[in-house]
Amino acid sequence: MNEMPTPGELATRGASDTDTGEAEEAIKSALGQLDGLEDVPVVEHVAVFESVQQELAEVLHSVDES
Repeated sequence: MNEMPTPGELATRGASDTDTGEAEEAIKSALGQLDGLEDVPVVEHVAVFESVQQELAEVLHSVDES
């Protein structure tokens, strides 16, 4: 019986180590914007979330193209 690949295996299939490393760094950078969010006024949270979402979408798009 064949085992299903993990999401991590699927994500790196066909990607070079350089591509994967760059994507991981971009993801860490995007998610890093959430650090210290508790110190930001609640009314500004939406802008932070939108920025994180946009950067993550760009990473996904770049991975899809490679």
